[in-house]
Amino acid sequence: MVTLIIMLFTGSVNLSYDILFFCNLTLVLYFLFCYHSYEAVTLQKVVNLFIFIFFIIAISVQFKNDSIVSSLFVRFTDKDYTLFQVLLFFIIIIYNGTYSILYTSIKDRTFTDKKYVSRETRMILFSILSFLLYYYSVGFDFRGLLFRGLVGENIDNLATGSSMQLIMGHFIRPIPNACLIAAIITNAKKPCSIILLIISLIAVFPTSLSRNAVVMFWLPVGLLILWKFFRMKNIFLLVMLVGYFVIFPFLDNFRYFNGKISFNFSLDYLNTMNFDAGQNFLYVIKNDIVTNGRQLLGALLFFIPRSIWPNKPLGSGAFVAGFSPGSFSNIAMPYFGEGYVNFGYFGILFFTLVISYISAKMDKSFWNKTKSEFVLNDGYFLIMVGSFTFILRGDLMSSIAYTSGFLLTYLVISKLCVKVIR
Repeated sequence: MVTLIIMLFTGSVNLSYDILFFCNLTLVLYFLFCYHSYEAVTLQKVVNLFIFIFFIIAISVQFKNDSIVSSLFVRFTDKDYTLFQVLLFFIIIIYNGTYSILYTSIKDRTFTDKKYVSRETRMILFSILSFLLYYYSVGFDFRGLLFRGLVGENIDNLATGSSMQLIMGHFIRPIPNACLIAAIITNAKKPCSIILLIISLIAVFPTSLSRNAVVMFWLPVGLLILWKFFRMKNIFLLVMLVGYFVIFPFLDNFRYFNGKISFNFSLDYLNTMNFDAGQNFLYVIKNDIVTNGRQLLGALLFFIPRSIWPNKPLGSGAFVAGFSPGSFSNIAMPYFGEGYVNFGYFGILFFTLVISYISAKMDKSFWNKTKSEFVLNDGYFLIMVGSFTFILRGDLMSSIAYTSGFLLTYLVISKLCVKVIR
């Protein structure tokens, strides 16, 4: 029934496409709402929800309206869209099939009894210090802590930002969030958690971040604080949908903040550049853009400065934009599109298997039946839940840099600010 309602919403395009759309939509809805439904928050749900919104619903609306939301100069035929849905069918089957096999084959780990003791004074001091360092990096301009458009893009931009700016944005700035996550998991005293929450709100205020960073930094905190709420059936998916269609459009106001805020809820939002991931993926397939792994090498070695590696690859979005002169270069290249850009169709298969393994491994570890409460390593899973949307939408270089920086921050804070008693 849900599938039919969504088909009526998107409208009929052509018979071949409609059949494939129906199959893909039914499969994704099954894996979202029926498969492992007792496990409320999983990376598998994040992946399927991304496919559902960006590759099934959004691209079908764009096909129906004959609109190009990508900034790349291109036109797509009915055949292009139909072949995309064929490819998507195999991605859905391979991802979820591999995930299911791996999830059932990975054994539950037996956790040794540990007691975590928060070094609360250290957490607060590290948070205050990191805030002051970041405040210094934005020239002690308090507006820069509140509005993204006033900070300047290159503090988080891998192409133009200096090494020190990138360290500030990717490692120093998230320290209060990492301390807050560790404090909640280790049952720190409530005054400590409240202080850390206040510092985090000042240092990492949502309207001063890109939308991807908002999810990465604040979704883990929200999950911990409201865990009983998120454990309710399908609540996580509902919150994610609200994020895509309500919170993200609202945060658009602060990307280039001009003092005015406007917001109108409309499903026409699907027909904007914010949902260009599917068409960008389709563009690299249509134009057969393959680099034989060069883009992947650049993403894995993101930490090497361009001053040392002058020919370091650009992010895949900017790289692909170079094939369409005059187009906007700051575009998304979805994770599966990164697979094609690197190794063609084999790359899509390889990237799908990799993300299936990561999803299954981390989901199984988090939902371990031998574990009755949060453990310190659960922080990594929660950060990945927040990061996966960024990784899936791309591009890979930026998402790996952001995610690695936050994971490293959490690792350092865990070692310095938490005492483990066996």
